[in-house]
Amino acid sequence: MPPTLATTADTWRPQRRPSPTRAPTKQIAHSLFVSVRTVESHVRSALAKLGFSTRTELALWVRHRSRG
Repeated sequence: MPPTLATTADTWRPQRRPSPTRAPTKQIAHSLFVSVRTVESHVRSALAKLGFSTRTELALWVRHRSRG
């Protein structure tokens, strides 16, 4: 069942977010109820904003930040 507008934000919490290096883009898209192109776009945007070149760098950054 797709999330409602009220519950969509819950899927973006760090503990619920699929790992960008462990899950294929298609699997991430499916679990978040978005298109593959949306996931690819968000990953590209995050990489550019943070100055990273790989999903591994992004995943390590997310992991480090979520440990707080």
